[in-house]
Amino acid sequence: MQPVSLRTDLSDTKLAQLEYSAIQALIGQAQKEVQEASGKIFGSEADNSKEAKAKRKVVYEVNKTKTVATDLWTMLTTFKTTQEVIEETNHEEREAGAGEFGAHIGYAPVTKGNPNVDDGLDNIWIDKGTGELGRLMRSYIYWSMKESQGWASVNKPMWDKPAWDDRSSWFKAPTIRGITDIGVTIAASVMLPGAGSLLMNAALNLADDAVFTMLDVGGGYKSWEEAGLEFTKKAACSAVNVGVGQVFSPAITVANSTQGIGGVIGSTMLSGMQTLTTSTLNSAINAVNLQYDKDGNLLGLGWSADAFNAGVQGGLISAATGMTSSFTSGMLNLGLEGFVGKTYANAATLSNTIGSLAGQGVNYALTGDFTLNVLNFGMFGIKDANQNLVKNGLLELHLGKNGATMNVGMGGADVSLGTVAQSIAGLDAWRVNAELWTSKQDEAHKYTSGMRTLYSVGGAQELALYQELLQGKTNIEERTDGDYKAKTEANGDGTKTIYLGQGALADGSRFGLNILLAHEAYRNGKDDGTEGQRQETKQAVLGHIGAALALAQTYGMGSIGTEMAGEVNTYLEPLKSNNSDNNSNNNYEALGKLLAGYDASGDYWRLTKDGRLLNDGKKELRVEVVGDDGKTRWALVSGSEKETSIAAALVHYLGKDRALDLLKKDPSDISTYDDQTLKDVLGINDQVVAEMRKDRLFAATVLSNASAVKNNTFDRLIGEALMKQSGIQADGNSWKGEGSGITLTDGVIRGNAAMRYLGNGEYERYSITAEVTRLAGAYEIYKDGKAGDLGNGNTKLEFTKWDIDSGEKIASIVAGGIWNSVDNSYGQKDSKGNPIGKDQPLQYVFGPTVQGNTVAAGKFNMRWAENNSDWWGEVLTISDAMTIAGERIGPTGHGQDHMDEGRWRVHWTNYGFSDGCFVAKGQEHMTNLMNSLKSWGLMRGYSIASTMIDQNNYYTYAYRYKTRSW
Repeated sequence: MQPVSLRTDLSDTKLAQLEYSAIQALIGQAQKEVQEASGKIFGSEADNSKEAKAKRKVVYEVNKTKTVATDLWTMLTTFKTTQEVIEETNHEEREAGAGEFGAHIGYAPVTKGNPNVDDGLDNIWIDKGTGELGRLMRSYIYWSMKESQGWASVNKPMWDKPAWDDRSSWFKAPTIRGITDIGVTIAASVMLPGAGSLLMNAALNLADDAVFTMLDVGGGYKSWEEAGLEFTKKAACSAVNVGVGQVFSPAITVANSTQGIGGVIGSTMLSGMQTLTTSTLNSAINAVNLQYDKDGNLLGLGWSADAFNAGVQGGLISAATGMTSSFTSGMLNLGLEGFVGKTYANAATLSNTIGSLAGQGVNYALTGDFTLNVLNFGMFGIKDANQNLVKNGLLELHLGKNGATMNVGMGGADVSLGTVAQSIAGLDAWRVNAELWTSKQDEAHKYTSGMRTLYSVGGAQELALYQELLQGKTNIEERTDGDYKAKTEANGDGTKTIYLGQGALADGSRFGLNILLAHEAYRNGKDDGTEGQRQETKQAVLGHIGAALALAQTYGMGSIGTEMAGEVNTYLEPLKSNNSDNNSNNNYEALGKLLAGYDASGDYWRLTKDGRLLNDGKKELRVEVVGDDGKTRWALVSGSEKETSIAAALVHYLGKDRALDLLKKDPSDISTYDDQTLKDVLGINDQVVAEMRKDRLFAATVLSNASAVKNNTFDRLIGEALMKQSGIQADGNSWKGEGSGITLTDGVIRGNAAMRYLGNGEYERYSITAEVTRLAGAYEIYKDGKAGDLGNGNTKLEFTKWDIDSGEKIASIVAGGIWNSVDNSYGQKDSKGNPIGKDQPLQYVFGPTVQGNTVAAGKFNMRWAENNSDWWGEVLTISDAMTIAGERIGPTGHGQDHMDEGRWRVHWTNYGFSDGCFVAKGQEHMTNLMNSLKSWGLMRGYSIASTMIDQNNYYTYAYRYKTRSW
């Protein structure tokens, strides 16, 4: 303020010159000046009136807010996960003083409801205040806050303090507690990997929390109650994580093993549900807190709804982020089916990286934070107990609307140097995909998965076949009449053809063709002589085992099937053995047998429906079946291709007891065998044979030689003797004649004979029959043009499996679900509202009119169709039956009077409508039935001898006739 100077001169000199009245006037003038100055400085009387003060008074509304989670709809529609709500409202008054002095003094500032001292001195006020009071109080309030913040930091335990002052820094300092948590997590990953060690892993992760809890209490930083509750909540959350993981694990495993988009969607949904379930339960646990009164006295436990809502919101965000990541990477991985080894690993890393970045994109949309992890523990090359590289994030980079920050942490999308390099290498798989997708060769599109395996398995032969297929130098042809699994033939012009026979085409396993192509990669299609063929076969077997092993390492042992898994394990056992291992020799012998099991010869046996074994001069065992055209086929018994001798194979197919029963001779008696058989099988000369004939003890010693028994020599001796006894004669290196009297049993075979390989030269000889019972009241479902209610079904399907050796029943299946065998489709509509069925009226004398396509009581056959239905997938074809209208259903499954119409089938429908077929209401029941039959060994085309029993005697025996031609 400026000093006040009076204009009126009141000096002694001036006053001495004036008389009394003038002095009075001068003093009055001075007083007036003082009054004017006082009004200016302190305000006038009017300025200090109540009315004036009221006008200068300002009331500020100070809202203290809190951040709460938004509801799900708001989050989805606005991408906002939180919102500010008013927690408390206060009103503060400020009044400016009158005059210049009032302006100089001013008034105190008004602080925001939620001041953040880190925003700086000028940014924490609703009103900064005025004058000296505003200036001084702003500094006082701000620095008091800073002081409180400082004391709060100083009073933290050493393990919770930042390693350095990171205020205003883009790199956030870690704490000892945070570094320890990361270290323990990594240690747990190294020592206790996998889901099987979840409890131990959780216990190890809680160990450091227990230590810090004791330190917090011991140092006086927390009370026993606070520390105990905090540790209890962490332990409870760990238990929830383990428990929920165990609950969801089986379903996720099944979903992950499901191929195609369905598997990706299933695993994505399940992982999202697991995340949401875990976060919800953990949020409920973490919402528990301690309640205190106004004096700080503990009241007990409380619960925070805000904390729970925020936790659930975070769980929703984590679920959305994780599901986006899982779905994106899963869809990309569908394009990797068949790749193995490093090619698959690199491409999968690329998929996961893209998926993680997509997930962070969702996280950014919801929270404004995009997190990358730029440093990974995997760079140190440390592996866990399962020999997998331990890959945990170490350094987080946060990109947000307010710039970039970094901190030590394990979250975010992995973009570390090693991952980026591996992802770049993963582009090679997509280069191969592009090469296949743009190829003009049919093989590139039809056998894409197998081609990927050939490229990536790492063998020169496999890669050469991949290139030959792309270049058209090798072609693949399917032969549904081929009585083999696969064979390669050179065409004489530098090209080759791989023929896929019935064995390969009937193989429904995930990677059967991949492994088969790896085998054929070593075949040159030429006859290289006995030794050359043996070496080529050995290389081909080792090659396909190598491919199977690579596939198993990539997709799991279950992906290659039980039989191939057995070959892989047989191959691996010698590699695990050492010289001191007592089983080492046995392991190598097993491998030798495996290699010898694949032979280049061309002999096989045929098993007829009535149980006779016929020699056909070729290879393996074939069972008599019926194709979709109604003609006889011979289906390969998978596993029989491993037989090394046609004679020994005969004994294996019959079973040794049955073979000896047919031979009717003592197999240890030298007289059972002719000289040529002894020489061929035992590899001896005429002199040794003569000596054996003279000396029975010497002969018995030779016949019981341990190595001979080990190499199935006895089986070969018995087999050759039995073959010659049955009229099959040796002709050089082959056998001529079908033979006679070689039957599986002297008893009655119920149904048609079949056989399946059990392993180690053992076979199961069996047959399957079926009994279909149409229950009383079944025809009520449709008569006189009116549809009835299917209810719980009107038909029972029961299948029985018989052991041919003993003639006894060994298993049965009753088809589950609701089944219908009565023609009721006419007048009905499908799921799209389109009319279905055909009107085929059949009138019963003095009775109702029904539809005539219903299968009549009596004998008939069912068989697993050679080709799946476009509509229903796997079906059984009904043949050799009659309808209640008198139409014969022929061997193809067509009505003999309507060959251009559909076949009679056993299949599923949505509503149980049938045009004469046996139908299950709902796909799952048909699927379950087929899975059960296949578990018995049912092969495509096998005829199941069946009987229809109709409990509706009137509809079975009453006279009926067509009301018109149809």
